[in-house]
Amino acid sequence: MRLFTEFPSYTLAGLLIGAVYVFLALGYSLVYRVLKLVDLSYSAALTVSMFVALALAGRWSPAKLSTSGAILFTLATVAVSVVVCVAVRVLLQMAMFQPLRRRNAPSLVVVIASLGVYYVLQEAMGLWKGQDLINYTLPFTNSSLFSVGGASVNIVDLALLVVAGAAAATVGVWLRRSSFGKSVTAVAQDPIAAQLNGISVNVVANTLFAVTGVLGGLGAVLYLFYFTNTSYDVGLGLAVNGLIAALLGGMGNVSGAVVGSFVFGLVESYGGAVFGATWQNVIGYAALVVLLLVAPSGLIREQRGFARA
Repeated sequence: MRLFTEFPSYTLAGLLIGAVYVFLALGYSLVYRVLKLVDLSYSAALTVSMFVALALAGRWSPAKLSTSGAILFTLATVAVSVVVCVAVRVLLQMAMFQPLRRRNAPSLVVVIASLGVYYVLQEAMGLWKGQDLINYTLPFTNSSLFSVGGASVNIVDLALLVVAGAAAATVGVWLRRSSFGKSVTAVAQDPIAAQLNGISVNVVANTLFAVTGVLGGLGAVLYLFYFTNTSYDVGLGLAVNGLIAALLGGMGNVSGAVVGSFVFGLVESYGGAVFGATWQNVIGYAALVVLLLVAPSGLIREQRGFARA
């Protein structure tokens, strides 16, 4: 069986897919833990960032750059993608989510509105770059660095794992130990009481949306680096898988989002090895149903204070 003969390779593939899901699951969990809603427009913001990165590559032809030029171009791509994603996220928060909250719109209305924004952004990207699969040329040579049990780890693999881990750790520490984290806890537990104590719900929401923009921009670029292609409708699959990863770990739970992402990535990879790549997503979704039947609140239960931080 391929899973046993190539276990290290499938494990690495699962961890890498899980690392991509980390950026999505964290974004969904951060918004949900404070505003108690699922923001379906999040993955569309990632798509916008990807297409901006594609535009930069098409403009500057990074394959022809020198080594130093490739490094600078990579850093510039990351910076521009993050800035664009942050701008999109904060603009949506201020122009749509904030007015809806002010009018006490039901959660379902907000979710449907975010779905509408998702499709608007998706179709805009389709009009801009077309609806075919678009290849992305890496600005650097993705050479192998080392092997683990026969599984080769290259530059992109290592960068994806390191950045995903660092992003998750940074968000966790920031929420747990900073004064802003206490504000998040207060708003999550009782928004009215938080406002009476001088905490602005809008400021907290704007900041969280900006943070999800940073996560989204990083995730978008690393997605392109890892898969080297994308399409205008890639956000739908990312949204579904990111939400599944967040649900597996416990919606609104930062550490759970990370655990759920890697668990879901490994389940997909191992399932594809056993049943074939065609069944990879089916196995992942089936595992979600089974795990949620056993643990409806997710795999990880945090202490009350941090769970709502």
